[in-house]
Amino acid sequence: MRYPLIKGLALALCLAALPLAAYSQGTILVMGAGLSSCGTWIHDRAQGESSFSAQEDEEFVSGFVTGEEVLLANSKGVPYSINTDSAGVFDWVDNYCRANSAGSLYGAALAFVSDSGVVVPKTPVP
Repeated sequence: MRYPLIKGLALALCLAALPLAAYSQGTILVMGAGLSSCGTWIHDRAQGESSFSAQEDEEFVSGFVTGEEVLLANSKGVPYSINTDSAGVFDWVDNYCRANSAGSLYGAALAFVSDSGVVVPKTPVP
């Protein structure tokens, strides 16, 4: 009876170490709508505000921008504020995605933060 428990704990520890290994190699785990293309963003947004897919995309971008702002405020010790509301962010991403339809939504959100005057680490953009 003890062996399945020990095997389960060993497996859980190995799986818990995977994100650390990925981080140490300089990779970034992107999940959810961030994996979608900019073309998908444009299509979803054309479906209207009541579209679940559009809401999911917008929540990803909102969460990413907020997370970057918190991360930068904590790392620099100075509050950073992007001087626009969510509609302004979404308009910027609309324009970016029209020009880069094959790019990822993660890449668009990262480009927005970079274009807002924030210095972000150089990382590969999927």
